[in-house]
Amino acid sequence: MDTLLHPPPTSSSSSVAKRPCSSSSQNPRFPSHFSQMDHLLHSFLSLADSSPPISLDLSFDRLLDSSPSDADQSLLIDRAHKLGSFLLRAANRSARKRASFHNSIAWALPPDLTIKVFSMLDSQSLCYAAATCSMFNKCAMDPLCYANIDLTTVVPKVNNAVVSTMIQRAGKSLQTLLRRLHLYNIERMDNASLCVALTACPSLLDLEIVGLHVELRQTLMSVSSNCRLIERLFFESSKTGRDDSLKSPTCVDLVNNCPNLSSLSLRGFKLHDYKVRILVKGFRKLKYADFSTSYSITGTFLRNLGSGGGGNLLEVLILRDCMHLKEVEVARFLTAVVAGDFKFLTHLDISNREGLASEGDWYQRSYNSSIIPLKQVLEVRPNICLLAEFPSEGCFIDIDHMIDSDINSEVSLPSQLSSHTSDGSLLMSSSESSYNSDQGSGNEEYQDSGYVIYEESSDEVDFLVV
Repeated sequence: MDTLLHPPPTSSSSSVAKRPCSSSSQNPRFPSHFSQMDHLLHSFLSLADSSPPISLDLSFDRLLDSSPSDADQSLLIDRAHKLGSFLLRAANRSARKRASFHNSIAWALPPDLTIKVFSMLDSQSLCYAAATCSMFNKCAMDPLCYANIDLTTVVPKVNNAVVSTMIQRAGKSLQTLLRRLHLYNIERMDNASLCVALTACPSLLDLEIVGLHVELRQTLMSVSSNCRLIERLFFESSKTGRDDSLKSPTCVDLVNNCPNLSSLSLRGFKLHDYKVRILVKGFRKLKYADFSTSYSITGTFLRNLGSGGGGNLLEVLILRDCMHLKEVEVARFLTAVVAGDFKFLTHLDISNREGLASEGDWYQRSYNSSIIPLKQVLEVRPNICLLAEFPSEGCFIDIDHMIDSDINSEVSLPSQLSSHTSDGSLLMSSSESSYNSDQGSGNEEYQDSGYVIYEESSDEVDFLVV
């Protein structure tokens, strides 16, 4: 035991010491290519089974006592530490290597299929898989696993460092691979950081932004410039009703540069009707539109929406809790639906916890509208899911009750919305007559051929040719 820990013998005795090694090399227990170091290490490691720990302690103490000076003793202790560290590192490396080999045998999928499976995981699960073993880590580092990055969290715990790490793992292939990017509640991400991130996403098809303190105008400008293939955009304001940054030229650029957009959600922003109209009419493939909790929308953008251009392909329209949404505009829109417009519409939400605004004064709220043709809509278009929940002294409208009850034929409507026949029955005018000719209120009137828009809150003049 003590001999193993002593320095190697001098040259005078080395030839004598080699003879047992040469003899032992013929031992069938050892491969022929074993070196002297291999035999020495084997003998040393066998002490773990053959000698009790106290024996090793006593041997090391005797070596220290035999050292002539304190410096020699310190050197011996340092060598023991170093040798132990080397052995521990070699043992850990070999254990990982054997575990990886075992995993590669036990894991039934080849690397290409493993990467494909990993590409379907959410980002957090992918990170967990990468930390499991070196084989999974190698597969998880493949850029294909980052074609979809979802950093959605219930509480804000994802920061710029996490986003940066995910992008770095995706590598240079990110620009051609990334199709879906969801960013929720990322701390301290500002306009500049988001815009820089979007410059690396030219192939993006799906972008979702919630809980970020970024400006609508700058974000849409960046999307318009860098994400021209985008098909779905969901953007919810972190400061409901206060972001009034969007300008008409930005809307026009977005329409012109992103023609494939089929789903648009801008929730909680201060949007004027003419800007919404630019977007809805401009996107020729738009099927889903959600402007919930938008502060300035009155509904005038709905006029003539179903005649040519974009808007006529809408399948879902959500205007829930739009504070300024007018009862009369909703009535006009549903009258157009009854008349045959919006043939693809299957879902409409006009619910409002504050009720709908009256024609003359939006401070006057309507909670039980008598001019909205709910019954006619569901009779003519039974496939439409129509949500119209309004508070009425603490409750909301019961649509089924309204439909089952008789509608008074003498209910007065605005002159531009109704006409009476000789027998007293009420006929709602078609979208080609009074619906198209209404003069509107609160926002500017439009012309389908082209128009000039003067924004109320600024001196800019915006142009759009549809």
